[in-house]
Amino acid sequence: MTGLRQLILSLNPIITNSALINLTNLTSMGLSQNSEITDQSVSLMIKLRELNIYNNHVCTDASVGQLTNLTSLNICYNEKITDKALGPLICLTSLDISGNEKINDRSLNQLTNLTSLNLGQNSKITDQSVVRLTNLKSLGLFSNKKITDASVSLLTGLTSLNLGSNNTITVNCITNLPNLKNREWYGSQLAMAQRPRKKLTL
Repeated sequence: MTGLRQLILSLNPIITNSALINLTNLTSMGLSQNSEITDQSVSLMIKLRELNIYNNHVCTDASVGQLTNLTSLNICYNEKITDKALGPLICLTSLDISGNEKINDRSLNQLTNLTSLNLGQNSKITDQSVVRLTNLKSLGLFSNKKITDASVSLLTGLTSLNLGSNNTITVNCITNLPNLKNREWYGSQLAMAQRPRKKLTL
């Protein structure tokens, strides 16, 4: 088992830290909604490149901040990971902080290698940091009320944009994104604007 590279323990109540002590060759691990695996073992996984701790309430900055080889991190609805952990993770290319209230512009400003970012239902991140992420190819702004045209219109490399239930991004912004191929904007003001108007019958 020491050669194991990928391990998913989402919602697993049985496996504990003691079982992971020798699995230091892991490069991908999923611990979403897991309450048994803690910093004790996660801090040993320094070869990790992908980590999913969605809605995880036990892993903290103490372990995640040491995983400087990470290229993909999901901390969606995570209450334990803060700017302190995210700052050193400059190799990240993919980050999901949807519904996360702990991460601010301060750490995101440093993650200029990001190509994929999910800010769905995020109320902390603003245009100030997003405008610096010029390598972004994919951006999720589902139900996001903070990010506006001011930053998104300058991200001309975007190929994918999720604006579901978003009312801050306008048509003027979209016209400045020539490489956009995949777009979702159900429930947004853009979707409403594109609905065909019913003809009045007299």
